Amino acid sequence: MLLSIYLSEVTVKAGVDRSSWSWGSTQVASFESDMPCHYPDVAVDSKGNIHVVWEESTGGYNIYYSKYDIQAESWGSMEEVSPDSTGIADRPFLLIDNEDNVHVFWMDDTDYYGTSGGDHDICHSVKTSGGSSWSAVEIISTESTLGSYIPVAAIGESGNIHVAWYDSTDYLSSGIDTDVFYKKYHASSSSWGIAEVVSTESDDLSGVPSICVNSKGEVFIAWQDDSNFELSGLDRDIFFKSRDLSGDWSYTTVVSWLSDGYSSGVKLACGKDGLVHSVWYDDSPMIDSGSDADIFYYEFNPELDAWYNFEFVSDECVSSSSRPDVTVDVYGDIVVVWHDSTPYGGSNSDADIMLRIKDSETQTWSQELVVSTDNDDNSYYPEVATDINGFIHIIWQDAMDYLGSGTDYDVFYRKFFGSIEDLQSGIFQNLDIGEIIILVGILGGFQIILAVIIYFALKKKK
Repeated sequence: MLLSIYLSEVTVKAGVDRSSWSWGSTQVASFESDMPCHYPDVAVDSKGNIHVVWEESTGGYNIYYSKYDIQAESWGSMEEVSPDSTGIADRPFLLIDNEDNVHVFWMDDTDYYGTSGGDHDICHSVKTSGGSSWSAVEIISTESTLGSYIPVAAIGESGNIHVAWYDSTDYLSSGIDTDVFYKKYHASSSSWGIAEVVSTESDDLSGVPSICVNSKGEVFIAWQDDSNFELSGLDRDIFFKSRDLSGDWSYTTVVSWLSDGYSSGVKLACGKDGLVHSVWYDDSPMIDSGSDADIFYYEFNPELDAWYNFEFVSDECVSSSSRPDVTVDVYGDIVVVWHDSTPYGGSNSDADIMLRIKDSETQTWSQELVVSTDNDDNSYYPEVATDINGFIHIIWQDAMDYLGSGTDYDVFYRKFFGSIEDLQSGIFQNLDIGEIIILVGILGGFQIILAVIIYFALKKKK
């Protein structure tokens, strides 16, 4: 556990060899549900427990949650996050804060407290670490008078929470089209700031944002936009902005400037090295990708204010690839998942979940891996998270009647993992003397002696 804490505090590139890693069995996270489950999200806490939310069709829609306890090695019972909703509660987003409290954001057209109205608003509820119940629903989009849609959130500096969504309200002269809004929760005062309009340069539909926050507290938001900004064309493109520590927003950047097609579904992830990683799907034939939709990757360096390493991720797939997600693991490697119709690696022509990993040291991509190998029906909308060991946790919605889950959509889960002992061995072999000193500072007593013995034994072996 102490080694995992060390890895979470100090980024050490251990030359991770995943060739011996294996897949856990496919599990049904929504095993208690007998209704269709859609749009799942996943997060992992500091202990390695897996948290999952999804929307469920129950006549209307409601938000449900389940937790996989790493000690008990089992899923807990389903919990309803939105029991007071009387309308449509959907598109949940899951966030674990620095204290392992579980936050869920979603859109809901319930008239909460008689003040939020019958339009969609952004709602929030939290379950404290070790707690047994969910807090009362909190309305985040208080400035909005029209529909507010599809929230995303990120934990920032000192426990502050940053939320983005898109909104139809003509707020601060944003116009009657949809725009991307942003709001910050200040942990020090336990209060929300005022809403800010992000997509100020856009004069057409802006929507479906993604957000990440770096260790400094700088905020990065990307979204899909239909405006012809800076001659980006009448097609849909990916736009991007950053917010500095003074609260000032940068000028809009067109990320998908090479595309002359439909760019959508952007996702962002911030690495500990300060880099911002983006993925999206696009039907423009860039880098010889063909006319079908494919997954693309682009990297932003805030220090240089520059984009680089534009890459074609789904280059082994010959059919439509879409709905990617991205995260950065404890080693700084980039993990990307998406759903794909290619009959790849023995999979059928139904949609499957794919995985690819970029090594941050060698700057090379792994072979594409099929995640949903146990499935013979359509698998959609994957989400990915990694834990303190770098192990990969993937969820998605699936129509297969697996383990008695029925023919409706359920939330499936799978883990890609290796041996803790192999990881520790690899880490010790790649530490230099400075990193050993840091490790000694974290460990104590007998563990210091053990660390030194292992270090010199492995160096001698090499």
